[in-house]
Amino acid sequence: MGKYAHILRAKQQLWDEWFKAEQVLVPSIQQAKNKLLIFDLEKSNMKKFTDAFNGIIAGVKEGSSIKIQLIAMVLAIAFGAYFNISTTEWCFVIIAITLVIAAEIFNTAIEQICNFMEPHHNKKIGTIKDLSAGAVLVLAVMSFVVGAIIFVPKILGLW
Repeated sequence: MGKYAHILRAKQQLWDEWFKAEQVLVPSIQQAKNKLLIFDLEKSNMKKFTDAFNGIIAGVKEGSSIKIQLIAMVLAIAFGAYFNISTTEWCFVIIAITLVIAAEIFNTAIEQICNFMEPHHNKKIGTIKDLSAGAVLVLAVMSFVVGAIIFVPKILGLW
């Protein structure tokens, strides 16, 4: 082994140097990967937020009923400000508004999917659309009742 000892020592030195380099490089590479992953996640979350906002805009453009709900929202906010409703009343008004608008967006999405899947009249697709619109109606009626409970006594108090 004496003849090849210098080769074995050189090999051991190479392995030692490789191990030292690996100890330094691997954590640095992993940290860099983690930073890139976090950046990708942040970028991805920003894209998701942008897509969601675009969905709201598309819902307003595509859904005719959403425009009516937005008018009702503006009126409810105006009445709330005029009558100086309590924090609890504001919570109920905001929840009612949000539920109805979200339901309208869901309804518009379901209608768009149905129209895409079956462009011709189909009884089953019609039932799906009716169910979706019915859900919106339930929430709209609930929202109207909440508004009536909060605002009718205040309006009657003006006379």
